[in-house]
Amino acid sequence: MVDISKKIEEIQTDLAYALKEYGEYTFWDKGSGEVIDLSSYRRDFATMTPEEVAEIVVTLHESDNEFQQTLAKDFIGEMQEMPDEWWESLMEQPGVDEIDW
Repeated sequence: MVDISKKIEEIQTDLAYALKEYGEYTFWDKGSGEVIDLSSYRRDFATMTPEEVAEIVVTLHESDNEFQQTLAKDFIGEMQEMPDEWWESLMEQPGVDEIDW
């Protein structure tokens, strides 16, 4: 089982570093994928259950931080490459349906 709080903290730390390194302009102009390796997170999320991933993206999306909210949406977009059963389970999780990705 994944330590959800620790994973969220790791994402927040990576995001803060990326924004410092590449700047907010790059994040908004080029997209989060230009400042954070979304595919590495997709691979990481692939080892988790849809319930665990949902808890992560919903928590990020519900934050007051617009960068985290956007990253949550982009994470969901990345998850489309997951097997259909996994993807459908993710989309059925509470709160995920409220994220306009």
